[in-house]
Amino acid sequence: MSDTQNILITQAQAIVDKFGTQAKLWRALGHRSGTTVSQWLKAGYVRPVHYPSILEAARENDVQLTPDDFQLVDPSAFQQEAA
Repeated sequence: MSDTQNILITQAQAIVDKFGTQAKLWRALGHRSGTTVSQWLKAGYVRPVHYPSILEAARENDVQLTPDDFQLVDPSAFQQEAA
């Protein structure tokens, strides 16, 4: 099994990746610093209260982001049982 098969991307990282970088996301949101985005990355998810502003920032910055991009996935769904 290769190392890349064990890597799961978090919801927060997937959203940041859509914008390109943390800085591009927090600037698109009109934040003065990256503290909030950094906290999302540390937690692994974005609280739903932030979804509308992120979607609006995506529209304003031609970022292809939809509500489906906010879906959370249980990582255990990808774990294989030992044989």
